Parts: sequence; C-alpha cells; structure tokens
Amino acid sequence: MSSDIYICGKINDKNQKKGNIKMEMKRRFPDKIADSDRIFYLTSWGGEDYENDIWFVNNSDETLDYVRPSSGGFATSDDDIIPMPQGPDSVEYREVKPGEAVKIDTYDIIYDSDFIISFGVDVKCPSFGERSFSSGFEKGSPPEVGLFWKPLPEEIKDPDDPDALIDPGAVAEACRISSGRSLAANAFFNRGNLLYGVSGPLETCGLELLNESLRDGHVTNYRFLNEEGVEVFRTMDLDRAMAFVRGLKDS
Repeated sequence: MSSDIYICGKINDKNQKKGNIKMEMKRRFPDKIADSDRIFYLTSWGGEDYENDIWFVNNSDETLDYVRPSSGGFATSDDDIIPMPQGPDSVEYREVKPGEAVKIDTYDIIYDSDFIISFGVDVKCPSFGERSFSSGFEKGSPPEVGLFWKPLPEEIKDPDDPDALIDPGAVAEACRISSGRSLAANAFFNRGNLLYGVSGPLETCGLELLNESLRDGHVTNYRFLNEEGVEVFRTMDLDRAMAFVRGLKDS
C-alpha cells in the first residue's frame, strides 16, 4: 500500500471526532495464539493511555489475500439513535500470514464505552473466497471473541440410516449387554452431572464421563468412555446425553 495510515470514523463526543485522527496500521506475530479452535478471532492489547488496540488474528494455516476492517455501531440519547459514521478512508492489509495479527481499530475506554459497537472485518482467502465476520454488538469493553471456528465434531450417525443420528438408547442397551453391567434404576444422575462432568454413578457401568468445552464454552461435547478408554457414545446435545444415561438403567 502507498500509505501506512487510515482514518477512524467513530465519534468520541459532540465536540470531537476520531475521523480527524490518523492512526498507524500495525502488523505483528503474537507470541501466544489462542485456542486452535479459533481460526479467526479478535483480541485487544497495546494502545496508549485510555485506548486499547483491537487486533484481528489469522489463526489459520493459509495466507489471506486481504483483511479490511468494517466496524460500526451506535449510541442512544433519550429516544434518539446516534450512529457511528465511518471515515472516508479505509485500510486494507494484504497477504496476512498464518499466525499474523493486524490492527483493525482502537477502543477508547472513556468515549467508546457509551457506544454499542460491532467490530468486523472483510476477509478474502483461497479456501472460501470473500467473507465478512463480526463480533456482534457489545457495549462497554473491547472485544475478545472468536469470529470463525474449526468445524464441530460430527454427531454419530445411524449405521442403518446415514441421514439419521444414532439412537442413544440403543447404544446404551448394547453397552449394557456387552458389559453385563447397568445403572441402578434408582441411581441419581441428572443434567447437573452432565453439565459439570460428574461421572460418579456411571462407574457402576464401567463408564467415565468427559466434558469437552468447545467454542469458548458455548458448546459442550459429552463423551462416555469405557474402562479401556474407548469412546462408547458422544454427543453435543444435552437431551441426547441424558437419553443415553437413561438407557443404561435397569428396566
């Protein structure tokens, strides 16, 4: 690019506009990368005084053709909505390498805390072409958020019907028959056990419950392993996990 600066167009207050302030473009390779589930994410570090620099991190294994910031938002005053107008200039980072971070904005903890802001980027890369990603609208803090994730584990399919999920009750019945062990009909095991990964009652069946937290805790993968550590059943659906546990009980 011919220029190393861009105009940031957010209003600070009624008398000042960031549109009049020039900000440096910055690129760096962070020493520490977030969880590998996050392919693209936003984070904040650095900045001056009461400001935090907002960074887009390319945690993929490919070089991005370009990254373009596309943040926006608004504030409210009584019944009025005050938009955050964007400056006339824009910034574009080209050939953003794997593991590289680029600065896309600055968050001022004094002025910007009154705005509801969505920090976003437009990205182009070889694998999926052009895509837009956004943090969603938040107020009061700089973003620490995943934008694009690795695919979640697939649910187990029914071997007799590839379009349907396997019946958790049928898996539990097969487990009971093969091990000769079952969960007592009066055994206490509820959703709380699943949510907090409490295996206790399942030990009578020779099973262990493992919880895998995915996508910053928004998704949980419930895995049931036998005494040899072999996965017997797994699901990301709480109801299906409970159906499997119910199927372990004596009739």
